[in-house]
Amino acid sequence: MAVAATSAVRRAGLESIIRGHPDFQLAGSFGAVASLVSFARGTELDVMVIDSDSIRDLLLEPKSDVAIVLLTEVSDPRSISRLLRSGVRAILPRESDPDDVLSAIYAAYDGLVLLSTPAAESLAAVYGDQPLKVELNCPKRSPPAKPRCLEC
Repeated sequence: MAVAATSAVRRAGLESIIRGHPDFQLAGSFGAVASLVSFARGTELDVMVIDSDSIRDLLLEPKSDVAIVLLTEVSDPRSISRLLRSGVRAILPRESDPDDVLSAIYAAYDGLVLLSTPAAESLAAVYGDQPLKVELNCPKRSPPAKPRCLEC
């Protein structure tokens, strides 16, 4: 796991959250998102925790297998949608409680998406009236094989 925050105080706070939890290991800490992204290219990371209101660096990178937890004040639905498509798995306010950050890390690691209330409401305001697309042409499953008796 690695963190990035331009503020040394915020970066120290994220480091403290990660170091204080026995399930996590901090592999790196950076003052710029670009430095973290460069580090992640050559390192196996499960989760990156980023504190930033500048989303440009995140949107320019191709998708990777690293789950991203973003602490930001970005609430524009278009930006949130683009962040989610680029691999961000959790979006929280920058002033989130340590327990909320931990929950976001676990959710992102498990492949889930966790959004703050403002981020979710922003998306719902834009996409809430869209009809739900349901795949109706699901492939048929083969019937289960008949049980066989095995003689010893």
